[in-house]
Amino acid sequence: MEEEASKLENEIEGMYTSLSVAKDEIQKRWGDEDLKKKVGDFLGGDMPKIFSDRPKAIIFRNIATPNLELRVAREYAQMMGLELVVVEYTADRFCTRNRDKLHLGKMVFIDTKNKLKPSTKKNIIAIKEDDNMCLNKIQTLWGENLVAFHHRIFQENGFGDVATFDASVYKLAGLSPYEIYLKILSFCSRSTVLLENFLIKTDKGERKFTEQVIFPAFAEIEKKFGFRPMIVPLLSTDEDEDILWQYYPEEVKLGCGE
Repeated sequence: MEEEASKLENEIEGMYTSLSVAKDEIQKRWGDEDLKKKVGDFLGGDMPKIFSDRPKAIIFRNIATPNLELRVAREYAQMMGLELVVVEYTADRFCTRNRDKLHLGKMVFIDTKNKLKPSTKKNIIAIKEDDNMCLNKIQTLWGENLVAFHHRIFQENGFGDVATFDASVYKLAGLSPYEIYLKILSFCSRSTVLLENFLIKTDKGERKFTEQVIFPAFAEIEKKFGFRPMIVPLLSTDEDEDILWQYYPEEVKLGCGE
């Protein structure tokens, strides 16, 4: 079992591109007209407009929200000289077993001046009652749509310069998770850099998804275009068990309530 886990970790490490390499590589690929045609043909002309004007850095999360992780993502994007886009998936279902989704409804705040220790916690939705509901259908305890709430605090806390793209359009069109990741990773073969950590140590569901969806989609895109999708680890790879990054600075709490 340990040998299998070690093999999986090595395979994940092999998918990553360093930030310094990605910074130069995306500019080279953006200017590659042959690659542009190949990606365009593969997508059938369905390249989202937001990724057509210039190279971007992306992070794929259910809802854009101003947690600590997004602050790190924007810093990484800036170091590469790229604008950050949050690729959302708001038509997905809320699940209390998924820690990223759970903390969209059970917010934890920290005092960044006090060694990043949790200070307060606040449920903003009816956690048990809303389990398995579509995220974009959930209401906060004060009656605000959950997605609209996170977008509001996103704007109010300094992320007005960060754009969003909702990949729910692919789910609503009937695409499977594998097919959706083929699209996302095709973007990353030329026009975007994905900021991501694939968590396999503490999340069995994430591990299964990585093995059954991410790996084969990555391999297919690399085979099709002759280039590895550009994925920069958002955190150092020994930090993927740290839930801290899903927490919020204390000042965000001001917008969380009636």
